[in-house]
Amino acid sequence: MPNKILIAIALLASIVSANFVPNILHKKEQNPVVEYDSVIKLQQNKIDNLQDTSEQLKKQKQELETQLQAKLQAKAKLASDIQAGCRLVYNYSNWNADVAYGVCMAESKGKHTAINVNDHHKTCTGSYGLLQVACFWAGYYGYKVEDLYNPAVNVAVANKIYSRSNSFDAWTTYTKGVYSRYL
Repeated sequence: MPNKILIAIALLASIVSANFVPNILHKKEQNPVVEYDSVIKLQQNKIDNLQDTSEQLKKQKQELETQLQAKLQAKAKLASDIQAGCRLVYNYSNWNADVAYGVCMAESKGKHTAINVNDHHKTCTGSYGLLQVACFWAGYYGYKVEDLYNPAVNVAVANKIYSRSNSFDAWTTYTKGVYSRYL
């Protein structure tokens, strides 16, 4: 029996030592050139991916810059169009056109479709258009209220209102000084 134990211990010792002692005959040596080539290929792939990403980002940047430029041009045109209506005040020489322009911009921000339904008058409600002409003035000067949305009509009626007293006092944006922000 003791021989069986000794044989088992010897067998166990050989298995353990075989696992811990490197087997030089079975170990395959790596070629340093092959290892270096694989590292180089991996790095080249990373570089290629970064270049692709860089190209995509450049294209996206160009597209965004083009879109931004188009939006800026549209905004500039809109601002010019908005101010164009109020510039009609310069067609009249009987008032200070700079003040009239300031009143126009203060009243409507240059929007010919502006309406203030909170202005209540004896016979109608609302002030309309560029210079926020009160509804009753339309009929007084032979127009319909909807005609006040026409920039040329609105400025003409406003000029007639001004001419009645040679004053901008009919516009609260004048009497409160708000118009001066647009001079």
